[in-house]
Amino acid sequence: MLIVRALLLVAAGKVKRLVISMPPQHGKSELVSRWFVAWMLGNFPWLRVILASYNKEFASEWGEKVRDTLEEWGKELFGVEVDQRSSAKHKWRLKRPPGYKGNIGRMDSVGIGGSANGKAADLLIIDDPIKTPEEALSAVTRAKHKRWVQQVAEARLSADGALILVMTRWHEDDLAGWLYEQALQGIGEDLLVVVLPALALDPAHLPPGAKEYFGEDPLGRKPGEPLCPALHNQAKLEAVRSRDQHDFWGVFQQYPHNVAGNVFERDKFQRYSYEACPLVKDPDTGVWRQRRRATWTFDRVIQSWDFTYGSKNGRSFCVGQVWGQVGDDYWLLYQVRAKLTFDQMIENVKRVSSLFPMAGTKLIEAKAAGPDIIRQLRKEIPGIVDVPVRADKIVRGMAVCPLVNTYQSVFIPEDFVAWVPLFLQEVCAFPMFLTDDQVDAMSQALAYLEKFSHRYRTFKNKPKGL
Repeated sequence: MLIVRALLLVAAGKVKRLVISMPPQHGKSELVSRWFVAWMLGNFPWLRVILASYNKEFASEWGEKVRDTLEEWGKELFGVEVDQRSSAKHKWRLKRPPGYKGNIGRMDSVGIGGSANGKAADLLIIDDPIKTPEEALSAVTRAKHKRWVQQVAEARLSADGALILVMTRWHEDDLAGWLYEQALQGIGEDLLVVVLPALALDPAHLPPGAKEYFGEDPLGRKPGEPLCPALHNQAKLEAVRSRDQHDFWGVFQQYPHNVAGNVFERDKFQRYSYEACPLVKDPDTGVWRQRRRATWTFDRVIQSWDFTYGSKNGRSFCVGQVWGQVGDDYWLLYQVRAKLTFDQMIENVKRVSSLFPMAGTKLIEAKAAGPDIIRQLRKEIPGIVDVPVRADKIVRGMAVCPLVNTYQSVFIPEDFVAWVPLFLQEVCAFPMFLTDDQVDAMSQALAYLEKFSHRYRTFKNKPKGL
C-alpha cells in the first residue's frame, strides 16, 4: 500500500519526481511498469508514456504487457481500446474516439541512453537502468545515464509531466543517489523517495548517514523482520551481511555506500603515466616494446592469470595482468578482465603473450579452470608456471599488502586508463567487495615478484632472532 499511495500522489499531480527503491524480485516493476501504467492510460487516455530500461528489448517487454492488459481489460474497465494499426510492443497508441481531436494516449519503450527523438511524455518511467553490478560500478555508465536523464528524458517531459524511477540500488552514485543528492541541494522538482530495505534494522545500529536516509522503518517493522520472508528470510539476509557487506547494503538494503576494506589502502598505490613507462605500445600492431632512448628498463616482466569455470554467466571474472619489476618496485602495466569461455581463456593468454613478448613467465593459479588451461597451453607456448593455492584469498592478500601500504612500491596507471577505477574499487574494498578476481591476480604476481627483490633477499639472509 505504501507504493500505491505514492503512485496515487503522482496520478493526482502532487508529486512530480518519485523514486522507488527495493530489492530484486519483489514485484516493483510489475506494479509500476505494468499495472500502474495501464491504470493511468485507462483513466487518462490522452497520456503520453515513455518507459526506459537498461535496453530497448527489456523495456519493450513491459510495453507489450501493458498493451496486452489494455487489449484484454481496457474496453470493459475504462472504455479504451488499443489501436491495432499501431500496436508494436515497443510503440503503440490507444484508439482515437470519433470526433476527438486532442492528444491520444500512447506508450513508447526505449533503452536508457538511446534516442527518444520525436517523443513527448506526460509520464516518464525509468525501470531498472542498471543491468549488472559491473555497469553500476562503471563511472562512464553512470555519467551516461545522468546525461540521458538531463538532456533527453527531462527534455521530453511536458510541463506537468512526472518522472518515476524504479530500481534496485548497486552504487551510491547511481541514478537514485544522484536524484536524492540533487533534492537535498534544492535542485529540480521536489522528490519523494520510497525505500523498502529487505531487512528492518535497529536504528541504533545503522551505518553513518543511513538513519537520515531511511528514517523510521516505512512499514513499521520490528528490527530483524524481512520484507518478504518467502523470498529472503532473516537467516539468509544475515548470512549475506556477514559474507558480503556490499551486496547486503546495496542490493538488499538499498543503501549502497563505500564499505572500505581493511587490507589495501587506496592512497598508498603509486601512480604513473604511460609517458614515464619504459615500455611503449606500437600504435599499428598494439605490441609493447622497449621505448627508444629510455633511461631504464624492467628487470623482469610477467603475466598473472586467475581463471574460473562458469564465469560466462556467474559473478566471477577471468583476470589477466601484466606486471613489470624494477628493483623493489612493481608496475601494473596491463589488465584483461572479462567473462570468458574455456576457448576464450586460451586465446586471451596467447593474445597477451603476443602483445608483451618480453613477459616470458605466465603465472596461472592452479585451481578452477587453471589446471586445464595449464595442460593446454604448455603444448603451445613456453613459460607457463602453475601456482598452487596454499592459503585463502585474505591470507594471500595480507601477505603482499605491505608492498602497497608500507613500502608504497606498487605502481598503477593514472585513472584515464579505463580499467583502473574498477581495479581500485575492488582492491581497496577487499574482502568486502562483490568480486575479488583482480585481487587474486595481483596477490599472485606480487608474491612471485617479491622473491626477486632486494628487500626479500635481505630479510631471508638475516640471522635468526633478528
